[in-house]
Amino acid sequence: MENVISSEIIALDINSAYKSACEGKLEFLARKAKKAGLSFYWTWGKGFWKEVTHEIVHKEAGYVEEKQAKVFCIPLQVTGQFHIALPGGWKLVGALQVIDGITLYNGNVPDSVRANPNHCEHCQVKRSRSNVYVLENGVGKIIAVGSSCIRDFLGRDIDQAIVGLSIWEAIITIDRSGGFDEYESSGGHSGVYDLQRIVAMTFAIMRDRGYVSRAKSDETGKDTTAMVLTLALNGGEKPEVTESDKEKADKAIEFAESFTDAEAQESTYIHNVREIARNNYATNKLLGLACSIARIYELDCQKKAEAIAKAAGYQSQWVGEIGKRAQFFGKCVGVTSPFESGLQFTRWVRWYTFRDEVGNIMKTKTDGIVLMIEGERVEVSAPMPDVEFKIVGTPKEHSEWKGDKQTQLSRCVVTVATESDKLPAKPKRTRKVKVPTIAEMQETLAAMEADPAKREIVAKMTDIAQRFAK
Repeated sequence: MENVISSEIIALDINSAYKSACEGKLEFLARKAKKAGLSFYWTWGKGFWKEVTHEIVHKEAGYVEEKQAKVFCIPLQVTGQFHIALPGGWKLVGALQVIDGITLYNGNVPDSVRANPNHCEHCQVKRSRSNVYVLENGVGKIIAVGSSCIRDFLGRDIDQAIVGLSIWEAIITIDRSGGFDEYESSGGHSGVYDLQRIVAMTFAIMRDRGYVSRAKSDETGKDTTAMVLTLALNGGEKPEVTESDKEKADKAIEFAESFTDAEAQESTYIHNVREIARNNYATNKLLGLACSIARIYELDCQKKAEAIAKAAGYQSQWVGEIGKRAQFFGKCVGVTSPFESGLQFTRWVRWYTFRDEVGNIMKTKTDGIVLMIEGERVEVSAPMPDVEFKIVGTPKEHSEWKGDKQTQLSRCVVTVATESDKLPAKPKRTRKVKVPTIAEMQETLAAMEADPAKREIVAKMTDIAQRFAK
């Protein structure tokens, strides 16, 4: 019998509305643990009310409303034997898995295994494998053994170690609604989705809500972007995907596919997203990774725009006169995710950053910039360093950030710049008015006095002139 290191306790708070669903998942894991000879049980605690934040999307008004609410939660405590010591001092440190035709890494998978994923140290046979386990003996030696050879190598199988770790990972990734993380599945057939559709929907969600990672979700209580995407794919409210979102999705997938082998070896995350991009599809198990492709592409665009500006040796200076409306030109090099602004009337806004041809930085805060490009409405929700814009706005503040001078503009009107926009303004046409001399005026008055019809007018004009003279 293998030596069980210890039992562990995991505590979670589960929304009472999802208790039944969570109970079903736990029962499945209990059967799995029992079959492997591992102890596994759970207890429910006393329910309590917990304050959470609900998001309500107002599409027509173009904003997301947040409402505080109380949800009745039930504490869950799971106790089980999850970590197993293997014979001969070996321990399981990593695994290479093929899921739906895509190779993923878990834990520590060294370069030697990545370079030769079909090799088994025990049988020395190279063939296609679904699972390869990485073992370490405690003195620095690491080997890879295929799933069909692991029993022969150790003298017994490692079913308990594999099951124990899989149950532990499944438990710790239960989200607050009682469901399981997108990287895990308790069984059943997974749906297959076109990757462009997934990434385009992610861009649409980010445009409305910004990007919410798991860490940010834990901090703020908001649903992760991956969770919102999952709900949309399973009958929930679907985001409005534009042609611009689809075009960005194609570029994002191409970006993820372009990671080098060296980059993939340094990061298992980069390897995994590159594999998904190369296969051009994602399953339910892989939605979280597929969703993140949109975010890393957005961040890469911002980094490239900043790198170009630094390479050109640009030194930003303040532009315009405070309070005086003027016209500026620049390329959009930065767009933040939406955030709340305002006190009495809350709205969602973004910061847009522009750089002109000499490197001057201009920023403006607005709820969105919508352009008409080739007859289509395009919302600027990501940097567009290849497009020059005309910005008509009022300088509000001159400030500095990390050594760069910045000009904050307000009440901006942003359009795509044309060649005619940069042409010098035509001078205003002025009319030349000839002023008569005194002699000419006296001659005109004499002629009017000689005309009986105009004599009365001359008399009135003379009377008025004398009054002003006094």
